[in-house]
Amino acid sequence: MKTSILSVSCIRALCIDTINKAKSGHPGMALGSAPILYTLFTRHLKADPTLLIQNASDPNEYKITPEAYMMAQFTKYIRPGYVRVESTDSIGDADYGISNVVFKNPNTGKLVMVVVNNSNEEQTFTAAGDNYQFTATIPATNVATYQWNPNDIDVTAPVISGQDATIYVGDNTDVKTLLNLSVVDDKDGEISDYKINLNGYDYQKAGEYTIEIIAQDKTGNSSNASYKITVLNKTEGTVENTNDGNEPDNTDKVAVSNQGNTLSNKKSVKTGDSANLVGMFAILSVALLGIIICLKKKYNH
Repeated sequence: MKTSILSVSCIRALCIDTINKAKSGHPGMALGSAPILYTLFTRHLKADPTLLIQNASDPNEYKITPEAYMMAQFTKYIRPGYVRVESTDSIGDADYGISNVVFKNPNTGKLVMVVVNNSNEEQTFTAAGDNYQFTATIPATNVATYQWNPNDIDVTAPVISGQDATIYVGDNTDVKTLLNLSVVDDKDGEISDYKINLNGYDYQKAGEYTIEIIAQDKTGNSSNASYKITVLNKTEGTVENTNDGNEPDNTDKVAVSNQGNTLSNKKSVKTGDSANLVGMFAILSVALLGIIICLKKKYNH
């Protein structure tokens, strides 16, 4: 069989296989255009059109080239009716960098980007739109397809809530509990893995400390907030005793008993007041008795 006939047959078979694998397209054009493609690539174009590489030692063994997989990327993910949108064509050297092309579904807004890494090293790139961006890594000499809908991308940062706190020296309460911290994201829900910068906070040393909270959601949106913790000495805010310590203050006497009696904090009556009353009563009694005796003697005479 002539090489030209075999090549045309291989092109037709590969196109049919690609369409079947992608479950998209119709083989009619591929079957009819195979001879034209063969003629263009062999006689007019200075490029290697080979999609299958035959094993020289085993004619029944073929290797599919990256170009064939690239065709599948386009036919599977970029559907009829999609339109191309503007994008940065290449990053770095066109022959050894990253190239891409982006298509859009006009009905849903979904974007499809085919990325080619032409280099011999793994490459990391960032795709950015009006209000979003994401980062991805593509292996060396590889082709990858990325799909996303800008309308579904999370662009809102997590919300941090909390409150300032005041404690006394030695209070080793957990900072999250102390500040009543809470971090919630509209897409990811409650976030517990966030960063706390203590900035020298020491619960054993009086002072005012600023605690910084940094939170990030799965998309990479981040937010931060600051709260204050005031650490007071245990004596701060108490009433000082003005007694010089030489004499006890008996204004309010306190009686304490360990036999089940109650604690008394009532003002007591001084014992000296009772003694004065008894003396006055005795004097008045004696005076009254003397008056009675004098009157009795007068009437007797």
